[in-house]
Amino acid sequence: MIVLIEGTGLFLTSFAIHVMLWRARLPRHQWRALFLVFAIVAGIAAALHIGLGLSSHGLTSPRLILTILLFGSLAVTYMILFSALEADSPTLTMIELIRQRRSNGVDEAELSAGFLEQTFPRVRLEQMLHDGLVENAGGHLRVTAQGRRVASLVLPYRRLLGRGDVAVRG
Repeated sequence: MIVLIEGTGLFLTSFAIHVMLWRARLPRHQWRALFLVFAIVAGIAAALHIGLGLSSHGLTSPRLILTILLFGSLAVTYMILFSALEADSPTLTMIELIRQRRSNGVDEAELSAGFLEQTFPRVRLEQMLHDGLVENAGGHLRVTAQGRRVASLVLPYRRLLGRGDVAVRG
């Protein structure tokens, strides 16, 4: 039970820090800042365990590892959800367009027209430029070293799940 309490407590602490920081000043690189919040909280928790000898309170080293794993799982899940909130998600945009019509609903042509008015690709491109994943070199977009690192993590995962490479039209 202590693993659940401690892991959830660490996550809620990180979440509170995240909310306070974002309300005070929106970080330039939100993903990096969010990762740092989670990493620092985990590091402080481990240092306190080692420095204060919290094993006397039931948080033994194996339980600390389980606590950090639970906390890490919650943090990764939150970061995935955060990406949907950070920019307009196509799914959330469509749901919102349908929701606005309440019980009348919306026909597919109207939904398509409304969705095309949304700026998801432009917003996402601006974020990638801002975060340094791509760069604009003389009017041509190029993937940066950081963008290649991100792609090297995500694209093999897509292939593992049988999703193949990203489809490119043109």
